[in-house]
Amino acid sequence: MPDHLVRKDVSGSRTAHRRRSGRKKVHGNVAVAMIDILGFSDLSRHESPERIFEEVFEPLVQVRRNAAAVAWVLSGRHEDVYTLAFSDTIFVYRPQRSDFRVGGELSPHTCIKLVGATVADIIQKGLRRERPILFRGAIAWGQCLINPVEPRCFIGSPIVEAYCLEREQEWAGAVLAPSAAAAFGEPDDHTFVRYEVPLKGTRSMQKAMAVNWLQYLGGQEAGFDRFPQPSADLPSDRRAAALKKQENTRAFYDRVRKASTKSRPV
Repeated sequence: MPDHLVRKDVSGSRTAHRRRSGRKKVHGNVAVAMIDILGFSDLSRHESPERIFEEVFEPLVQVRRNAAAVAWVLSGRHEDVYTLAFSDTIFVYRPQRSDFRVGGELSPHTCIKLVGATVADIIQKGLRRERPILFRGAIAWGQCLINPVEPRCFIGSPIVEAYCLEREQEWAGAVLAPSAAAAFGEPDDHTFVRYEVPLKGTRSMQKAMAVNWLQYLGGQEAGFDRFPQPSADLPSDRRAAALKKQENTRAFYDRVRKASTKSRPV
């Protein structure tokens, strides 16, 4: 190929790459959630990868649609929440100002609420399965660089903060990390509720803002009677920890449901 055509082709490819990258890369404040699938190794032994994809990851498409509907109510315009799944981890995020679309930005409060609503939807869908799947997560806020196309990268202290807090919790549920709680302010609806979130050991997060997944149940039961028992081949301490997570999840359900019943007008 002649040199001038090679140069033109390379230049055009670089221009197209920059154009594509510009549309995708996000750099700025982002609400991010790290969600872990509890007992994933046990689930993998009982279910095929295809079945896990159909039951766990494919429904994320509908979860994103539901989040877009929530965004329309909150902001009066179409807004997206983004998800990425890798093995036993689901990453949910919403940039304050996204290069995925042109113009405008959402408030930190709205970004965090959208991610919280998405996480709540994921949790309740897991609990309503015939064989419930338990999710645990944390939501943080702050500066990130996110590039979901090649070279894929997700960089920022909020991602680390959410990851670390997710691992510290002793239940199936999710909570706002300190960065997100400070940016969000006081709860103004039922997306989050004040709760003493249980942590590993005997610790807890006092007056934390927990994701209220109960409001997405639509009056249905959470399926606690169908909770899978820990595998018999697990060490006794891990079996005890798994049962403790289930117990703490039931306690949250009972507490929030009782509070919501009291607050309803007679």
